[in-house]
Amino acid sequence: MKSETGFKKCLMFILLVLGASALVACTADTLQVGIEPTSTIASIPTPVPTLTTPPIPPRIPTLTTVPPPTIQPTAEQPTVTPSLGSYTNGEHGFSFQYPPTWTVQDEHSHAIQISQGSLSLRIGFMWIFESVDIWGRTGLPAGDFETRGTVTFLGQELSREVLAYEGRDKAVFYSVPPLRITAEDLVFSIVLEDLDTDYLSLEVSEEMQIQADQIVESFDLLPSPPPVTDLPVVGWYGSVHGLPAEARFDDYLSLLPEGAGEVGLVGASPAVESQIEALRDQEEPNKYAHFWGTLSCGLSDYGGCQLLATHLRPDGPGLVFGPDPVEGWEGTIVTNSAWAQIDDAFVLAGDYPVHYGVWSEDSMLTAQIEGVRNSGLAVQLWGQITCGIMDANGCQIQVFQLDIERGTEELIPSVPTEIKYVMALEDVTMHNGPGEEYAVIGGIFGGQAALVTGVSADEQWWQVICPDDRVGNCWISADPSLTGPTTLPSNDP
Repeated sequence: MKSETGFKKCLMFILLVLGASALVACTADTLQVGIEPTSTIASIPTPVPTLTTPPIPPRIPTLTTVPPPTIQPTAEQPTVTPSLGSYTNGEHGFSFQYPPTWTVQDEHSHAIQISQGSLSLRIGFMWIFESVDIWGRTGLPAGDFETRGTVTFLGQELSREVLAYEGRDKAVFYSVPPLRITAEDLVFSIVLEDLDTDYLSLEVSEEMQIQADQIVESFDLLPSPPPVTDLPVVGWYGSVHGLPAEARFDDYLSLLPEGAGEVGLVGASPAVESQIEALRDQEEPNKYAHFWGTLSCGLSDYGGCQLLATHLRPDGPGLVFGPDPVEGWEGTIVTNSAWAQIDDAFVLAGDYPVHYGVWSEDSMLTAQIEGVRNSGLAVQLWGQITCGIMDANGCQIQVFQLDIERGTEELIPSVPTEIKYVMALEDVTMHNGPGEEYAVIGGIFGGQAALVTGVSADEQWWQVICPDDRVGNCWISADPSLTGPTTLPSNDP
């Protein structure tokens, strides 16, 4: 009975469990959203397995700070420009740049041509006081000029005059023809044209015009060089010429002889400036004058040089100026054909070959002057100069000492001799070679002795120690009527 009763209890328990499960399933099917079902089997808990796995902590995302992207400013990237060519004219003091595809093809003293193929930018230039045809043409080709904008040239605006014909641009003239563009003391003419291409088919492209405009706008004037060492001016002879009204300077001095140079001129005092103005653009016999003062170059004046005149002497009868000292002046001696009555003239060395008459009372010095005449040998003079007298350029140097600069001359071979000294029986001249055809470079007075260093191959000339106590090309005649061997002078050790 007990086992039957236990069996029934067990069966009853199973049925109750199965019924509860079915009831829960049915109830779940009929649940509405938002309504929480109420369990009717509170006494029978649903078995829950025991988990031995440790709890997993909630995942917290790791925050990584990412810097915001750097926003670069929208700057225009630099354009890589090919290196430009550069042209500099040191004589007239200007420069400009040009694209690498252009070339300097033709350069003259007053013109330059920059070309790109057959197209050329032709540039003429001169000083404002020069009389040069920088325009270089007698007429213009067919077409009409159209003004199309301007370009800046050395601080001024130039109109672009485009020559157009049958709808095509044939040339560009900078400024209205005939071109005369003045910039300080310079005058320019500038034109872009093609003289090689058939005129009817020719067309100057806009690109080439732009490049030519850039060349024109790149022009610059060179800075004046620093002043050079002042040069004393004594008795320079020339005429005063006025400059055009638009020039920066009033006048300049043109030196004689022709080609000796031109320099700016200003008086050191109001009185001298007044004299200069009175001489300006005069005709003979009131045209010329002698000037004294100081010449400085690298200054802002005519041609870059300026003579500051302390006094002057107009040509003609009047006071004789001088004498002024001559101390080591360098130059050459020439026979000056400009003055038929003058034997010799001294030509000053340097950039301004001014001429002076030259002479000496000393017969030995006279022989030296005549000996170096037209030889090209450089000499140094000491003496005094007087102006306002009849001689070359109206001035005359009286020579007290003359030295010949022989430089690194090649010695003329001589033959050894046992003679050590010779004595001059009368005044004899010394030449720079064994012969009368060689220049006279000094002399020995009668009764003087000279140290012998050799003899010519024909034994007609003694080679002696030069006046500056060196062995060189110093020769005196071995004619027994002029010189002869002598014993050692008593004052010789």
